[in-house]
Amino acid sequence: MSILKAIKTESDAKALADNDRWATVDTLKNDKLKIRKAILRRMQMDRSEEVVVMLRRIIRATDLRSKQLARESGLTPPQFLILSAIDRLGDVAISQIAKDVNLTQATVTTIIDRLEDKGLVKRIRSDKDKRIVHATLSAEGKSTLHDAPTLLQKQFLDKYNGLEDWEQSLILSALQRVAGLMEAEDIDASPFLDIGDIDRVHEEK
Repeated sequence: MSILKAIKTESDAKALADNDRWATVDTLKNDKLKIRKAILRRMQMDRSEEVVVMLRRIIRATDLRSKQLARESGLTPPQFLILSAIDRLGDVAISQIAKDVNLTQATVTTIIDRLEDKGLVKRIRSDKDKRIVHATLSAEGKSTLHDAPTLLQKQFLDKYNGLEDWEQSLILSALQRVAGLMEAEDIDASPFLDIGDIDRVHEEK
């Protein structure tokens, strides 16, 4: 073999070795990139799943507390809040109760009808104006209200109102965003942390 051929052969071998080395480096880079992308996808999936789990926990907590209230007192959360409003406000007109609990007067009237059927509320005429009807708690209504478990809504709002303003705003913004993502912005909802119709008769046990 001539010296020139030997040099060419050695040069080719080195070039091949360099190509193999760079090919190996490129393969490792591609593998690392694929692994990184897979990890990021998994992290995104985990985060998405965690969001759904948190939403499910909120729904379950609301449902379980409503069933506990029904089991121990026979009341729905809206009925409980209206009893609480009557107890707090005293003998008042239904229109004032509706304003206090942020519901329409028609809805409050329906709920009071059912509370009256249970013997928990009585209707009385105003001493000042006989055309005005007031709602008042019966002795059984006061006893039922006293023995009923605390509403989840009250527990939540007590803690929420104790947060800093920026924390309250952050939570509100996040929940508004969640409602938007679920296309729920236009769904009519009353200010009750509850599942089901506001004026339903009772909870399923």
